[in-house]
Amino acid sequence: MKGSLLRPIFLSLLLLPSAAFGKTVVIYHTNDVHGYYFAEPSKAEGPNKGRLKGGFPALAGLLRKEKSPRLLLDSGDIYQGTAEGSVTRGEASITLMNALGYNALAAGNHEFDNGEENLRRLAAAASFPILGANVHRKSDDKRPDYLKDYAVFDLDGIKIGVIGLATRDTPLSTLPSNVAQLEFRDEAAEARRVLSLPELRAADAVVALCHFGLSKGTAHQRLSPASFKPSEKGLGKDSTGLYLARRAGGLAAIFGGHFHASLEAPYEDPVSKTLIFESGAQLESISRLELVFDDVSRKLLSAKGRLIDLWVHETGEDPEVRKLAQSISERVGRRLDDVIGSAPAPMFRSDDSLESDIGNWITDAMRSTASAEAAFTNTRSIRADFDKGPITLRQLYKVMPFDDTLVTLELTGAQIMELIADNIHGHRSKLLVSGIAYTCRLGRDGRPSRLEVKVGNAPIEPSRSYKVATNRYLASGGSGGAVFLKGKNILDTGISVRGLLAEDMMFNRLLKLPPRGRAAVIP
Repeated sequence: MKGSLLRPIFLSLLLLPSAAFGKTVVIYHTNDVHGYYFAEPSKAEGPNKGRLKGGFPALAGLLRKEKSPRLLLDSGDIYQGTAEGSVTRGEASITLMNALGYNALAAGNHEFDNGEENLRRLAAAASFPILGANVHRKSDDKRPDYLKDYAVFDLDGIKIGVIGLATRDTPLSTLPSNVAQLEFRDEAAEARRVLSLPELRAADAVVALCHFGLSKGTAHQRLSPASFKPSEKGLGKDSTGLYLARRAGGLAAIFGGHFHASLEAPYEDPVSKTLIFESGAQLESISRLELVFDDVSRKLLSAKGRLIDLWVHETGEDPEVRKLAQSISERVGRRLDDVIGSAPAPMFRSDDSLESDIGNWITDAMRSTASAEAAFTNTRSIRADFDKGPITLRQLYKVMPFDDTLVTLELTGAQIMELIADNIHGHRSKLLVSGIAYTCRLGRDGRPSRLEVKVGNAPIEPSRSYKVATNRYLASGGSGGAVFLKGKNILDTGISVRGLLAEDMMFNRLLKLPPRGRAAVIP
């Protein structure tokens, strides 16, 4: 009797339309890891303050719990930022990413920091492709042999295509000479080229893995999709996910980076219906996007995603990955944990301020080493703060991760004033100064209308030549440093900026907070 009652129900289930059944695949995404391989104590206020967060062992602990077929992708800048990353020139990052089973990496601007040969070496060591479809050689218009346009993955019968794109801003955000032989083309045009290939047309869904994010206005923010208000301003001029979504077409999702923004859930562009995701920086969090496909037609039925903070007390840590990361750290050298100085108070950095304690210290040390009259550095070359108390060489690597050198040159007073005026009005990475004090009044258009500059204690003389110190990146025209290219007697001293800072710290032992009052902007 019971069997006869169940039989019609069973038959009715078999007759349900195929759309009632779906296959779920999952895409995990990280970006801008910058060599942060281990969990760090959280500085956020609240109940989680001081709790461990982030790192590859925690990420591996999270991934172990995933039951659906999945991809693991990264949007670039994998190593510059810590001693382990910088000293090994990315080899440590590739080793750990191999261990976690990453499927693809988009080339970030800092992947070029040690030149093409180093990136070629990393690509050869990686068990996954490094992508950059919009990177071409100027000499023959061919694609670099270490970069691929795309990859296609089969997840339980569902084919996911992944297109990789670098940012057009790469020549401005790495040493320009490293990429002088390369052209970084329009991302949307290159995406359309790759989307037209038979392998991508046959995919059930295509996503873009990019080293640029939703919008430049979201940089370093954590935001919900509802809080973002899209703007047409600059759309196409800037490398952004919003531009790519609207101009490429055919993308189910865009995974971004470079801006160090965190989206708590994917933003759905109302025009293209493409989902755009970013995952923060320094491996504190990861994005998880769940895609559901009809198991017969393989049509994409739905998508949902969220940002997952890698709290160690929730994810746990994979012991094998932790052991591997620790062995890498030990190989880099125990001397990195030697105390080389001490800070009497916290010393903070700032991306958008014209002055900071840590920036003042760095430019003072550069000017002193070079016996220069003035010194400049850029805010975005400084990547961490100093807490009060002992400072190790490892911490200095976090503050100054880039392998930059000290450059001296001669600029006229008029050129120095041009440099300061351009910096106030323009670039995201501001210039910090030493040996200079200036006051600038802004006009109604937001541009400098009156600029008063002193070098030492004397008013600047427009026609006089001044000896200036800066870093190689700015001297090569990076990050708004075009005026430096007009200088005379340009000399790369070969002295490591990080090295001169270490020497300054070891000589003085107790850092002093340098005097303020170097820059004032009056609306």
